[in-house]
Order: sequence, then structure tokens, then C-alpha cells
Amino acid sequence: MEVGASGFVRDALAATGLFAGLGPDSLGQLCESATPVTLSGGEWLFRQGDEGDALYVVAGGRLDVVVDDGDRSVVVRTCRRGDVFGELAIVCEAQRTASILAVRDSEVWRIERAHVEALLRESPEFAIALTRFLGDKVRTAPVPVAPPPQRRPSVLAVLAVGRVEVSRIVDAISAAVGDTLLVVAAGSHAGTDPGSWPALVDAAEADGRTALLVAEATDSAAWHHFCVSHADRSAVVVAAGTSIDETAVPRGCDLVVVGTLERRRLRAWLDSCSPRAHHLVAGPGDSAGFARAARRVTGTSVGVVLSGGGARGLGHLGVLAGLADAGLAVDRVGGTS
Repeated sequence: MEVGASGFVRDALAATGLFAGLGPDSLGQLCESATPVTLSGGEWLFRQGDEGDALYVVAGGRLDVVVDDGDRSVVVRTCRRGDVFGELAIVCEAQRTASILAVRDSEVWRIERAHVEALLRESPEFAIALTRFLGDKVRTAPVPVAPPPQRRPSVLAVLAVGRVEVSRIVDAISAAVGDTLLVVAAGSHAGTDPGSWPALVDAAEADGRTALLVAEATDSAAWHHFCVSHADRSAVVVAAGTSIDETAVPRGCDLVVVGTLERRRLRAWLDSCSPRAHHLVAGPGDSAGFARAARRVTGTSVGVVLSGGGARGLGHLGVLAGLADAGLAVDRVGGTS
């Protein structure tokens, strides 16, 4: 992509709070100096303690700001399209105070320190905007006193391996998420231009919706790769009688097995594919099984931990019965005596 000549880049920067007040000349100079950087999911852009030699604007994807205090690492902020980071290290001529991790495939624009400093000297409006931007960031900065709760995924992917029907798990995920779900399948919303696909994800997140990317076995390899690389969590659906190729199953996915699978073969699949979790569904008609798997994948499942033994077990039965009467499905049960 030729960044300097791209009106898209110019419009995106102009919509960013830090650069919104720039005149056409200053904005054009900024666009000419920006260079694109692409990151794969799980890749670090820079680490805490690195030299602060540039600031970045998020063009697409999602990145976490991670602070390491020696004993643990804490995610203090998430950056999405249009967000700016890295400016403090430039202004202070200091090392990075946090690390940046790409949660999924992402693209950022890099603007070197020299270009930022030149713009500060030549553009009073940019100097004022940067001062206000830094002040707002300091004023609203969260204090990382404890690890944040595990967040629900905002971009999900369902991928079929072999001849298996995925509509039931898609319907179950729709029921678990509700009307904030946007289902994107190849040939429908997605279209045929791979360059337009990331915008679908960004638009869904900007509207506060959950995007579900659906890849059938007959869809293109490019669409399958996009779905995996842009999802926070992927569910691979496979029929029990399928000969599975571990290269078709991304590591860290949720493996949904439809049908009866002998324990030895299941263990072989788990060893070769290393899924994040696995879910067993009795067959295509097992609506409860699909619903349970969908709740686990979407982060909406309910778990109950029972403590104490003996006569208290009768009380546990009453609690579980009460939850069932209230229409609350329990997906996981733990216990300690």
C-alpha cells in the first residue's frame, strides 16, 4: 500500500483525535511520513523498555497495552482502529513504559520521532492537540491493581473441517450472543475482495457488536486464513467419522466433535491438534450439546462449584434443581470437600 498517496489513510488520520485539528498541509506531511506495519496475532510490536523512536496509529485489528511490574503482566488498555499510542516516549525521550501485543492480525501506521518533532516545531495546532491528548490520557489512565477479568471474545470464527454442517453451531452461538451478533459468511457480507474483509470486523466492533466469521469446508483458503487470523476465538467443527488433518485445525482453537468418537481416537486428535478446549456433541440433533458448546465458545457459560460433603450434598441437589427450574443451564460443575 502506498501510504502517502492514500486518501483512505488521510481520512483515517484526520478522524483521529490527536490529528483532527491539523491543517491540510500538516496532515499531508504526516501522511507522507507514515509507513505501514503489519502484525500477526500473538506478535509483539515492541516491548517495555525499548527505545521510544516512533508513535503509532492503529489502522485495523486489535492490540493490547501490557505492563510488566516484575511479578506479573497486566493488560491495561486495548487499542483498536484510530487509536494512537507511543507518543509519550517521544515527548519524554524515554524508553517504552509498556509493551504492545497484537491480539489478532493487525496493521498500524508508524510515524518516526523526527517527523513528530518537525511537526511540533512547525504546527502550533499539533503541539496544542498533543498536549491535550497527553493530558486526557494521564487523567483517565487506569490503575492496574489487579488482573482484569477474562473478556468475552468480540470476534468469533466457526470453521468446518470435512463434510459437516455448521448451521447448528452458528444458530446456537446466535442464541447465546443475542441480537448484537453479525454473522459474516463467504459470498454474503464478505464479498470476494480480501482487502475489504477487515473493515467488516472493525465496523462490527465499532458498533459494539460481536462478529461471527463462518468458513465452510468448500470456502477458499484465503477466507479460512482470514477467519482464523482475525478471530479472538475459533471453533473448529468436525464430524466424528472424519479423517482429521491437524494442519487444518489451528492451535488454541475450540474443537467441536459431532457424533460418537472412541476415547483413544479423541486423545490422538487432542494430542495432535492441541485445542484450547474440546466439546462433544452427540449428533446433528443434539440441540442441548450445541447450545452448551456455543456458551463455552462465547464466554457466556455458567459454572457451579460445590463445597462440603455428606448431608450437604442434599442441599447441592436442591440448588441445582432450583437453577434448572429458573431456566439456567449449568455447563460446568466443580467440587471440593
